Amino acid sequence: EYFCYTCTVQGYTYNGSDIWSPNIKVHVQDSYAGIDAVLLISEVEFILSLNDGVITNLKLVYPDAFQLLAQRNAQEKKSQEVGNAFGSDQ
Repeated sequence: EYFCYTCTVQGYTYNGSDIWSPNIKVHVQDSYAGIDAVLLISEVEFILSLNDGVITNLKLVYPDAFQLLAQRNAQEKKSQEVGNAFGSDQ
């Protein structure tokens, strides 16, 4: 299941000294969106706007969104066709 929450916050830091950056877990409370959860920052965009000043756009996902599968079973390996033209063993 894919989930992505985007928001805009004032400033470039979250506590006055630490800059927003990917791979940080933050607690998000948004009653309008129905969210009260710890999420992982996946993308950060810093903006200096004449109208809005210093703002940061954040994209957040579930903390386990980027977990990799350590092994694939034989059937999954056979169904993959990426790289077969180059003779790679999948």
